[in-house]
Amino acid sequence: MNNETSPIPTDTFSRTLRSLRDNPGAFAVGSRVETSDFYGNAQTWVVETFRVDGDETIFVQRIDGSGGLRLLLPPPVSRVLANHRDRVSAQARRRAGHALVARRRERGDKLGNPEALKRARAKRHKK
Repeated sequence: MNNETSPIPTDTFSRTLRSLRDNPGAFAVGSRVETSDFYGNAQTWVVETFRVDGDETIFVQRIDGSGGLRLLLPPPVSRVLANHRDRVSAQARRRAGHALVARRRERGDKLGNPEALKRARAKRHKK
């Protein structure tokens, strides 16, 4: 049968989406986000995430005045995105912690337990 006359979609995005929606073991969550710029150019973003056996597959669709775009992010790409998010969050927490310590030092606050630190250092150097 010719792909142009088939009523069933044959592109990877549609086939994968259909298979995950039909999978009873898949966990799914979806969101729709409406955005617009200063001039009123609107965009609609549809994001659906499916998790099966610990692997996440993400579907992203963008619709605007010039048409649409559909992206299928397979599990390896989803893992990289999650890793990036975790690393950026860790960097932000670390920077905030350093800034807090610097502010406390400027105020003259006593940080930590100097006696316990001295004992721990001495114990490490004896080994």
